[in-house]
Amino acid sequence: MEEFTLLLLKKKVGDEMKPSTKLINDVANRVMKKLLEAGVKIQYYKAYSSNSVYIKLDYGLANSLRIGDHEGYEHLNYMFKVDVNHNGYRKVESNRFTQYTYAPSKKQVTKLIKHILAHREKRISQYGGIENYQQAMSQQRINNIHNKGFWEKAKVLTEDDIR
Repeated sequence: MEEFTLLLLKKKVGDEMKPSTKLINDVANRVMKKLLEAGVKIQYYKAYSSNSVYIKLDYGLANSLRIGDHEGYEHLNYMFKVDVNHNGYRKVESNRFTQYTYAPSKKQVTKLIKHILAHREKRISQYGGIENYQQAMSQQRINNIHNKGFWEKAKVLTEDDIR
């Protein structure tokens, strides 16, 4: 069976790919494959100006994930983050939101995937079940599909992409 590889970021230093780029690619591919297999709708965007991958989960209803090797912009808030320069788990609470940062290790990424799926189940319950949640996802997509930025540039991952 061929190994799933969706992303290939080409951020280079001189003629060589930055060491963190391969790790970011590997983590992004693993997370997206596992979440897609679990039924999560995945929108992803590879940044041109940084070495980051941005992922919306269920069109944003289950929040979002940033995978990178640097601090993100302060005005952009992601519930979940993987920082390839980070060694462990970190939870930061503020009045507006809670943010969870994971290391890129297999153990931490497995915990991240479980956390995202548990959070998604909580959100489905808050919407009163899967039918209402799916309707809200559909409406979220319709409301934002023409927005500039992430919505305009992101790709929607399908099951065909991981076969």
